[in-house]
Amino acid sequence: ADRGTGFEPFIHEIDLRISQQVGFFGGQFLELTLDILNVGNLFNNDWGQQYFVPFGEAEVLEFHGFTDDNRQQISFEGFEDDMDLYNRSDISSRWRMQFGVRYTF
Repeated sequence: ADRGTGFEPFIHEIDLRISQQVGFFGGQFLELTLDILNVGNLFNNDWGQQYFVPFGEAEVLEFHGFTDDNRQQISFEGFEDDMDLYNRSDISSRWRMQFGVRYTF
């Protein structure tokens, strides 16, 4: 394999925040916020997908043992072109929404 070819797919995740500050008496404020995380996935299920390689799934090195002078014998097997290494993270790929309230005095 060429150098720099073992990267996971690029992840596009866009977040949106809407906030409104409401004034009270004596310089006190109440701030209301709405955060939508991974907003692209809210509009299209194919957007904002996050992929990863599970631990132990990609075995590219093969251990053959030790030499007489106690050195490891390892060979690089590489990846096959048809290997499906990436799994989609269902939780991280979903859009999420949260509300927030902050009181400033």
